[in-house]
Amino acid sequence: MTWAALDILTQNKNGFFPMVEGGRIDHALHDTNAKRALQDTIALNEALDATIKKLQQSDPELKIP
Repeated sequence: MTWAALDILTQNKNGFFPMVEGGRIDHALHDTNAKRALQDTIALNEALDATIKKLQQSDPELKIP
């Protein structure tokens, strides 16, 4: 879903600010399901890594803190 949003947002000539959230991490922790929370944390990290790589391909000078 993140990549689909980026495909749309990158067409905006005025720029954009994407926000990606891993809401299931919180839900898993409310249920004291640490394994599920860890799995979702890893999935969020992978999604963010892929997002950064995709954005840097379109703008090599992009700096992400």
